[in-house]
Amino acid sequence: PDKFRLAQGVAFDAWFVSLPREALLERLEDYLDVSAARGYALVDDPFTELEIHAIRGEIEAAREVALHEIFSRSVAAHLGWERAFAQAQFATIVDDPRLQAAMDAWRGEEEEIRRDVAAYLADLQAAS
Repeated sequence: PDKFRLAQGVAFDAWFVSLPREALLERLEDYLDVSAARGYALVDDPFTELEIHAIRGEIEAAREVALHEIFSRSVAAHLGWERAFAQAQFATIVDDPRLQAAMDAWRGEEEEIRRDVAAYLADLQAAS
């Protein structure tokens, strides 16, 4: 059923570490074919496109997507990003100095957001 097919997308991380390479690639291509046949363009989502490139071993393509489609946006749109990028399929992608710099920038942005939220909440508490 479609609901089970769509749920497979969240299994990319598990597939990468638990399946033999050929089985992984076969399952990925099957998933992409079925999704396309049902009208879903998975590469329209930058993080899914990044995962697909990573699983296929298309390291430079994955890095380009990460740099230009993901890290070019605010960290506020990517909660849990550090946990996501800690997955095994991204190890050879995030070791690039450009991505390390982008990740450091997001860490700084996160810290600013935390300070802003803390200040806002402190103001609310002081006002009540």
